[in-house]
Amino acid sequence: MAYHHATMQTVDAGPGRCRFVWITDFLPGEIRGNLAPLIEQGSMALKNNLEARAEAAEGAETRSPQGSQRDAGVRGGRHG
Repeated sequence: MAYHHATMQTVDAGPGRCRFVWITDFLPGEIRGNLAPLIEQGSMALKNNLEARAEAAEGAETRSPQGSQRDAGVRGGRHG
């Protein structure tokens, strides 16, 4: 790989939701077939992790009537 640059951003997508944007630039372009599956796997791993944390936080709120600030912040991490 001669060049690689990537940015990642989360964008608010409404209450309890967000959109994850991953932009990757690389050279040479012929390696796309090798990188695309890795990017997809990374995106799915992030999504699964955030959803699992959100579900755990929601379960904690059920056990605690008031919840906590930390729990409320995790709930906002769902991938859209």
